[in-house]
Amino acid sequence: MKKRITYALAIAAALAVMFLVLESVSRSADEHKGKTPIRVQLQWSPQAQFIGFYVAKLKGFYEAQKLDVTLLPGGFNTPPINSVISGNADIGSATGDQVLLSRYNKLPIKAVGVVFPRSIAGFMSRTNLNIRAPADFRGKKIGYYAGFDTENLIHGLLRKYGLDAQSDVSLTAVASLQAFISATVDLFPVYEINEPLMMHRQGIGVNVLMPDNFGVEYYSDTLFTTEQFLGRNRAAVQRFLDATAQGWDYARSNPDEALAIFVAAEPGIGASDEGKAHQRAMLGKTLEIIRKGTRRDVFRMDLDRWENMCQSLSDIGKLNNAPGDLVKSLCDPKVISDE
Repeated sequence: MKKRITYALAIAAALAVMFLVLESVSRSADEHKGKTPIRVQLQWSPQAQFIGFYVAKLKGFYEAQKLDVTLLPGGFNTPPINSVISGNADIGSATGDQVLLSRYNKLPIKAVGVVFPRSIAGFMSRTNLNIRAPADFRGKKIGYYAGFDTENLIHGLLRKYGLDAQSDVSLTAVASLQAFISATVDLFPVYEINEPLMMHRQGIGVNVLMPDNFGVEYYSDTLFTTEQFLGRNRAAVQRFLDATAQGWDYARSNPDEALAIFVAAEPGIGASDEGKAHQRAMLGKTLEIIRKGTRRDVFRMDLDRWENMCQSLSDIGKLNNAPGDLVKSLCDPKVISDE
């Protein structure tokens, strides 16, 4: 009996070792081919906002940089920072305020670039309400996405312009565009590359108030990774940024092909003419904002903007007693600038 147990344990141990060896071989297969695997957690579901990444992957720009890149779709239930910290992704894209707050909360992450040179988040209202500045907020119902940048942005605007969040306005967490359609809120949180374009196509006149134009300066899509991954794969992260910048440059020069590449990769997006038309409009607006050039141009970070965001978050009580070097500890601009 004892021999049978010993024999069974030996087999189990051998199988366990075999499994670990096979798993190791599988994980390192790309390294043996000279390619570095990188899993990228996008901050939202597939849309034209991310076409540069899709083009870089499907046109072979990542492969040319000896990278094996997997794009992971995001959404409400997939916080990018959690994905990266948990090891389910290597690089993530999240709004600048969430990245900054995560570093403040001692998560070992580093910002390595920004996709847009400014925040593209704002608040949309119907033109008949004539809401054009924070002074027009008084008495209005304002929506925000809880836990996302628009929650901090609206509090930053109210604080900056001396409006009380309890008595001067009515703040409401929203879950979908239906809150705007049904007039549950007067101002609805948007990305300027998305919902306002939908309203335009439907013939609904809207004004879009951008906090950036009123001194509350954030970043939107921020690329980040862990200190450990960056420490071990710095050159690979730089090559990733090079290839992604090339993807955006190609999309700028070949928008129709870029859209076709994206729709082929995500067929559900182009299931209707309306859906494809919206993605085309999104791509056009996105390309208006994203900078041209190499990674040094496209993903360049302005440390003063980071400091302004830090101050705004401190003003609304989100960064109490933040260390003076918080921004410097988060941002690594040399990933972009160094050869």
